[in-house]
Amino acid sequence: MAARVRDYKEAEWAALRYKLEHPDDDDYGHELFLCPKCLRLSNRFYFKLLSEKGDFEPDYSCSHCKTSLRRVKIKTKKDGTASIVNMNNRKSEWKCPDCGGDNLTVEDMILWD
Repeated sequence: MAARVRDYKEAEWAALRYKLEHPDDDDYGHELFLCPKCLRLSNRFYFKLLSEKGDFEPDYSCSHCKTSLRRVKIKTKKDGTASIVNMNNRKSEWKCPDCGGDNLTVEDMILWD
């Protein structure tokens, strides 16, 4: 299991160092995170540092309830709807705060870089 980087400045420094040391690696960037307690979605910067001393990745907390966030992704279905799934592609517990459903419509996605 990877150690967690809890300090924002430390996470920022680690991400910059990683980018400088691994310019061809693209396994970092803004990712979608889910709060398992209040089910809020948020966008955070993700990276994972691998070293002899251990692996490090950011540990973000929900801005609403302070629970540790989990990284998730959007999985688009053949019918055009999408759902929030865990990184292992298993369905997450996310529900729409308005209707209680587990499908969402993605209108636009932009890749920054």
